[in-house]
Amino acid sequence: LQDVVNRNRDSASPTDSDYDRYRRKMLIASSEDSVVIQSFKLLKEYDYVDYNTSHNKQFTAFPKNVGFNDGLSAAKPDMIEGFIMPEFDPFPIREELGGAAVVTPGPNAVTLAHIAGEWKDGGKDLTQAETQAAYDGACLVYGRNKALAYLGTSDPPGHASVFTFTTDGTILNVYAHYSSRSEGKEKYHIFPFSNTFLRSSHGDHKAGQKRLRNIQD
Repeated sequence: LQDVVNRNRDSASPTDSDYDRYRRKMLIASSEDSVVIQSFKLLKEYDYVDYNTSHNKQFTAFPKNVGFNDGLSAAKPDMIEGFIMPEFDPFPIREELGGAAVVTPGPNAVTLAHIAGEWKDGGKDLTQAETQAAYDGACLVYGRNKALAYLGTSDPPGHASVFTFTTDGTILNVYAHYSSRSEGKEKYHIFPFSNTFLRSSHGDHKAGQKRLRNIQD
């Protein structure tokens, strides 16, 4: 995962002026929305229209009481990304896999998302964001496992293909998510494997963008 997140990219990195503008904007950011607007620019925008980003959509279709979410309200990540449901045609994915794969209603719902993000206002404790990311990631891993089981296969032990990130515009944390089976129970894991200070230097800022875009890809 370290190799994946740190691999070089062909696209242009943020310039010195991009970094300076970001740093100054973050110094005066007065709300979580302001942090989102500025730091969202670090993410890659895909030209492929059927790969979509969904914001603040609660996982109302996700199955209830599957172990890790017993008695909890549905997850509501600040962002998820993935292909929209029509991309899986002619396979009837909602009918076959239900809310495990298609976590929100609507004909163009993001389906089998592989990445989620959680933002906090600058200076706010990111521990809550990490807890939210753990919940988001467990939901996405659950959906991936259901899809693989339908195909008659599974991920190798310890393999992670679901990622989340948390940021307050200054600190960027990236996590990998996977599950394991122990004592007859499915356990869901969050593994922190990258930490970047987006405002400390131009080099760190470039590294943060690279890491975010690599886990998107």
